[in-house]
Amino acid sequence: MKKMSKKELRKLLKEAIAKRLMEKKMEESEIAAPDTDTETDTGKKKKRRGVPDRGPKPGPDVKPKAIKKAKEELAKVSKDVEDLLKSIKGIKLENKNSLERKFRKLNEYNKYRRLINEAPLRPDDEGAGERYIHPDIKSGLSGEEGSESTPFDKIELFQKGEPDFKTISKLGTEEFNEVLANAREAGLLDQMSMMQNVMMSSMIEQRHKEALEVLALQVVKDAFKVESRIMDKISAELKGLENGPDIDMEEDNGEEQEQQLQQVLEDDFTQEEQEIIKKHINKRVMQNLLSMGAGYGTHKKIEDIKPALDRINPELYPLYAQLMPNVELTTWQFSPKQVGIRQNMGKSELEFGEPQGEQEGQEEQEGDEAGMEEVREVTGAKGSAHLFPILVHEVAKAYLEYLFAYSIENIPQNMRKAVLGRADSYQEEHWMKVMGNRVWKYLNDLIKLIVEDSSNDYDEGIYSVLLYELAMLAPDEFLDLMDTVLHDGNRAIPMLTDLLDEIQEDIDNYEEDNDGEQPTPEDIVDAGPNNTDDILRAIEQGDDRIEVEETPEPQEQQVDKNVTDMNIDELNDALDLALSTEDYEKAAQIRDEITNRTS
Repeated sequence: MKKMSKKELRKLLKEAIAKRLMEKKMEESEIAAPDTDTETDTGKKKKRRGVPDRGPKPGPDVKPKAIKKAKEELAKVSKDVEDLLKSIKGIKLENKNSLERKFRKLNEYNKYRRLINEAPLRPDDEGAGERYIHPDIKSGLSGEEGSESTPFDKIELFQKGEPDFKTISKLGTEEFNEVLANAREAGLLDQMSMMQNVMMSSMIEQRHKEALEVLALQVVKDAFKVESRIMDKISAELKGLENGPDIDMEEDNGEEQEQQLQQVLEDDFTQEEQEIIKKHINKRVMQNLLSMGAGYGTHKKIEDIKPALDRINPELYPLYAQLMPNVELTTWQFSPKQVGIRQNMGKSELEFGEPQGEQEGQEEQEGDEAGMEEVREVTGAKGSAHLFPILVHEVAKAYLEYLFAYSIENIPQNMRKAVLGRADSYQEEHWMKVMGNRVWKYLNDLIKLIVEDSSNDYDEGIYSVLLYELAMLAPDEFLDLMDTVLHDGNRAIPMLTDLLDEIQEDIDNYEEDNDGEQPTPEDIVDAGPNNTDDILRAIEQGDDRIEVEETPEPQEQQVDKNVTDMNIDELNDALDLALSTEDYEKAAQIRDEITNRTS
């Protein structure tokens, strides 16, 4: 006979108990059936026990008929139930009370497991959580075995915390509570209202396209105290919506990518190499999470630039202020597993130089590393979007991706390809949107606390160098630091302070030996920790790879001079002046002139 599953067995036992309870009830009903409360042999009244029945009493002919009908129905299934019970080997029938106790415990256990799997988050408003959080997100953030897969499953620090409320659930709860509160404060919008808001904003933006692009770059530069030489490598493009948002076609999901990667690892790499790749994947996932979070954290501060937006067009800020909190809330309402056709309102992408492998006409030499012809130097990054707040988001994200790009270049090309193929999964980007801002907030709040402390005397450009230094840490060191940031902020502060102090010392030494010139992050740590001496030695020996730019003397802008009549130094000075006075229309005109002359 076919072996029964546990589910079928439980169902069967429940039916057996129900049958026995019904038979017991009928027996008691038959005892209570006499029409009189007197006993014929003694003539004494029989005492009733328990609470009297206050319900309507049926007529004397109802009970016998009901009993007969119930017995006939039970008889039909009685034999089948008994045969099935006998067919289950090793089952010992228990009395009613014992089975009832076990079923109660089983139901309590199932209820507990269901609460963990279906409601891993603990939002302040449980009803809103039910309405706005997709079940796949709830499941993924539970961190439980058998839940929806996420890019964070194999990163140990997310699995810490309470057994039924892990770190991943805690972070998700905190983020959803903030997103919901912001949306309610701004005023909840339905999908139609949101789309109308987007279309209206886009129409206004296209009249001020260049000014908004310059403003987006300036917002990111101010937020991260980015040196101009680095910021010049980041570009912004504000697109219109005449033809609708960009459309992306995706067919594979994260689980399929995981299976493909595992096959590649087993076929092409040793066990030791596989472990190294997996560590770099976890580090890269965390970097992608921070990049996405930096984008969210920057566009959330859009109220800080309200005066600048009002000077461009006063209609824009009210539209953004209501729209963006609702966009963030909408992210929680969709499944991260959805693939196929997706609308893309913005994206960030790295820009590369020429391939560093085979040159044209050069034959491949024996021993050349496979895939080396694909290696290209990262020369910059670009953020593009169909809406200004999303453009700010994408520019900030592009800036961090540019800094983080260097860290992946320290591993062999074939291993790098495996890491990027798994970690940079567009299919799993939705999880980055859900969790990125909260993880970034933990790190960014600590950095700001240290950097803005009046007792610390750090240069403005140290923020970029610190992020670069964090990116260059070995995977274990990087993840250990992030673990401390998320779980023990008090211990993370001195760790980050020591790192900042070392960086500042390197910056001071570099400026002292280079006539006050400020270094880029690459100048400080591009060749690894404490490589200042190597850089200085290369400069002294006239290494062509090291370029030291001379800072031009500031010149007064001739206000009556046309932009087209200015030389390049005058244009740079005029651009600085326009940005400092927040004249973004003028800044856009000057930047276009500079681009035309240098392209």
